[in-house]
Amino acid sequence: NLAVSAGAIYIVRNPLDVVLSFADYQGVTIDTAIKAMGMLNFEQPREGDAITSPLGSWTQNVRSWTAKPSPDLHVVRYEDMLTDPQKTFGSVVRFLGVEAPQERIEKAVRHSSFKELRAQEDQTGFVERSPSQERFFRTGTSGQWRDALNDEQIERIVVDHRDQMACFDYIPGGF
Repeated sequence: NLAVSAGAIYIVRNPLDVVLSFADYQGVTIDTAIKAMGMLNFEQPREGDAITSPLGSWTQNVRSWTAKPSPDLHVVRYEDMLTDPQKTFGSVVRFLGVEAPQERIEKAVRHSSFKELRAQEDQTGFVERSPSQERFFRTGTSGQWRDALNDEQIERIVVDHRDQMACFDYIPGGF
């Protein structure tokens, strides 16, 4: 609600990598995760006291946030956070209207690096880790799908999500 917020920041990630994290988080096979990510109106099952979380398919989720560009929405690609964290985080800071010197942005990036987050998880745990996960912060990389998915799995993901993948330059060559 714009009356009580500066806007929204949406982080989009290549579904070819998302499926690996999602399978780990859910404690299911990659094929099961591919099916769930392609399922219209998918809802994450209720666990304990938590309510059901409606996610939609990967495409529905991305489209629900990005279909109507707005000056009140800032979309960030996960991969850009990895390749150029200062520039990407700097764009988030500017979107929020915060005046921050470059040294402060660099410090914020250092303190929120994957290495730092994993160290914190090792020390104190992480509340978002699911019971099926060994750790929430697994690798902090992109492109793992190249070694983890077979051609049939890649094709199923691309067929399910081609239009949205194209919007973010996620379709691999040959598909």
